[in-house]
Formats: sequence, C-alpha cells, structure tokens
Amino acid sequence: MACDGDWAGWEGGLEVPHMRHRQEGCLCEFDVDAQNFFAPLVRRDRVEIRTPQCSRFGSRGRPVAVRTPRQELIIMYPSQNLRAGGLGASGVLLAAVLALPASANNCTCLADLSGDGEVNGADLALILGGWGTAAPALDLSGDGVVNGADIAIVLGAWGPCTTPVNDTCSSALLIVPGTYQFCTQNATTDGPSLPSNSCGQATMVHKDLWYQFAPQSNGTLTVETCGTATFDTVIAVYTSIFDGFASCPTEGPGLAVFVGCSDDDCGFQSKVTANVVAGKIYKIRVGAFAAGQGGSGALKVSFSHPGESCENSIQLSYTASATVIGTTLDNPVATEIPNSCFGGFPKGPGEWITFGVPCFESTEVTVTTCYPITDFDTVITILRFDFDFNCWTTFITCNDDSSQPGCDLNGLNRKSFVTFTGSAGGIYRVVISGFGGSAGNYQVGIGMTCNF
Repeated sequence: MACDGDWAGWEGGLEVPHMRHRQEGCLCEFDVDAQNFFAPLVRRDRVEIRTPQCSRFGSRGRPVAVRTPRQELIIMYPSQNLRAGGLGASGVLLAAVLALPASANNCTCLADLSGDGEVNGADLALILGGWGTAAPALDLSGDGVVNGADIAIVLGAWGPCTTPVNDTCSSALLIVPGTYQFCTQNATTDGPSLPSNSCGQATMVHKDLWYQFAPQSNGTLTVETCGTATFDTVIAVYTSIFDGFASCPTEGPGLAVFVGCSDDDCGFQSKVTANVVAGKIYKIRVGAFAAGQGGSGALKVSFSHPGESCENSIQLSYTASATVIGTTLDNPVATEIPNSCFGGFPKGPGEWITFGVPCFESTEVTVTTCYPITDFDTVITILRFDFDFNCWTTFITCNDDSSQPGCDLNGLNRKSFVTFTGSAGGIYRVVISGFGGSAGNYQVGIGMTCNF
C-alpha cells in the first residue's frame, strides 16, 4: 500500500495535507493540524498510525492503533460513514483516547492501562476493545498481539497500584550528579500550579515526582529528561528563602521560591539550567504536561562549578598571597594528575586552583592546607601551565602528609605543605585532592615574597 495522498473530509474538521509511508511493517506517519485533531491532547504535528494490514487501511472491521506525539494511544475503528480520500478504503472513527506511555517496561504497574491508579475493569475493557490488534501499549505480554496473555497479566495485577516513594515533596529523594530512572505511571499530583507564563504552555506538573539537591559550592545545576522519557515531561525547580531548609511549594506561600521550569526544551522533554548557591536545598519536580499522563524515563543531573576541573579552575590571577576555602565533596576524581604522592592508592576528588607569580624574578612559593577547616587527608599537587595547547604541561611537586605545625588530623600528619620555586610570570595549577579516595572541606593558603 502506498500511504502518500491527501486526506479530506475527515469528520471533526481534520485535514491531513501530507501522509508519508514508512516501510516498517504497517506504520504510516502524517502531519496534522493540532488545533482540530484532539486539541486537548495533541500539541504537535505528527501522528503515527499502525494498521493490522498494509493492503487495506482499517479493513475488515479491525481496529487501528494511533499513537500521538505526546504518547496518547488512540484506538480507532472502521466506519462506513467516513471516507479517506485516495486510499480506496473506509475511514476510521475515534473509539477511545488513552493517556499511555510508549513503553512502561520500567513502571511498577504496567497493567494500569487507564491510568486511574489501579488495575480494574477499565483496564480489562481496554484489552477487550483492542482484541486481536498489535497495539504496543495494550500488548502487555509482548507477543505481538492483544490476546488472552494480556488479560492474564491484568488479572494477575488486579488491585491498587503502589505510588513511588518520592511521590510527594516532603518525601523528595536526595540526589547527586548522575542519572536516575523513574516511573510516574502511579504518581499523584502533589505540587501547585506553575506561575503564570513561566513555562511555555505548561501550567501544571501532573503526576509529579520529587528530588532534592544540596550543592556544596556555588555553581550551575542542570536537570533534564532529554531523550529518555516516554511521555511529554515538565520539570520545575524550587528552593527556600532560608539556607539549609528544604521548603516545599506545597507548604504555602512565603517559604519556597520558584527558580525555573522547562516544558519542551528538547523535543517533548525538559531541561532546566539554574545557578545554585552553596547551603541552599533545591527541590526538583518532574512530571507530565497532560493530566493523567505518565510513563518512564531518566532524570539526568549534572553540576558544574569553578574548581571542578583544570579547564574550569578557580582563578586567582597574579597574586602574592591568597586564601581559598572550599570543598571537594561535589568534584570529580582528579584522575589526570600524576600518581607521585598516592603510592598506588586511589585518588580522591580534586579542586583545581590557578594562580600566577607576579614577581619579576623567580621566588619561593608556599602552598598549604594545614588549617583547622581542612577535615580530610589531603594531597597537594603543583602543575605548571606552559602556554601551549594543554591545560597543564609540567609536574612540579606534590605532598601528602606534612610534619609542619598544624598539619595533623586526629593526631596524625594528614594535611599537606609544599614549597617550590616559581618562575617570574609563571602560571601554576594547584590541585587539592584526597589520599585513598577521601574528600572533604579545605582551606588552602598560597604565599610568596616578591622583591619589586
């Protein structure tokens, strides 16, 4: 069958100006006018139609499964009253519209087809309505056809579905940079409406899940579902007016502050990037654009801040004296530094600091973490930038456990102290990392004397 052709006269005012056939079984794609085609559900311009037979569209009284861009499943039945021009076959009549994910394999209540929070007669009716078709969202057993095996799955899962552990803001999961699989199929809507005109067309985050992130440093937080979710997602981020408080927007006005949100920043998925402040707790709300819609996906969390890498180091410019207080707790492991002071033991996360020697001649430079604030077994590594295409070129020196005064931690020499000759105008990288994979808070002092 050739799917190309103009469709006209569809009941309800739908006109399909173009239909493109794709040779993948019986799958056709065509563009639609979203204003006329199931407007409450469809906001974009592509719909997929799967027919049981390629030879005649919707023939022999068999239903057709349609999946919209936002993953609603539409079961359509043949009707002799409608005509699909150019196809030589009868048209189709809408029978049911279901808010279903494209794939619910990661969801804990797969048989809840109607999305009402439990497996019951509504789900059984949907199976029976799609009997004999190859509708992916109804084929729970994955055998290619809706049949008795799918009924058995529904009956075996009969009863209420269990809500996710982070279904409410008060039960938000604490997360760090990484990727987190989720399923909103059985979630409820816990949070308030979004501020007016703050998130494109989205006004609510439906069936939301909650996470929280507590940055150890000032930086940039990015949370996204791009390329991972089976439904149209919305992400909103909140924080508290009080440092250290995990305030929820569900607790009433005045405590939680809306930071930002995203509806469709990457297709039908979401991506929020926000500047965050150390000491604050950020609530991350992930859910659906459409009411009742749910599915599976992955929340990708990344955090960037000065000091996390050589290329994004803390910049001190040219200075004869400087003190930096920070942490390595939210930094990646400094894998690229030499092993000279680790003795085969694992390296910990590293904080990168760049400074220049402002003297007109070579001078002795001291770098130390021997301060009370430093609370872990540090290693100081000194590297030199040689004005080439590398972030650093030459290893200068390093120190693990110094016997200098103030370098003990719990009675043992665990903090670091180094001296080296800095060249006039030279640029150096200081890496504060942890011995044996350790990490923590630090204070580092950098000093030298210039003879001007």
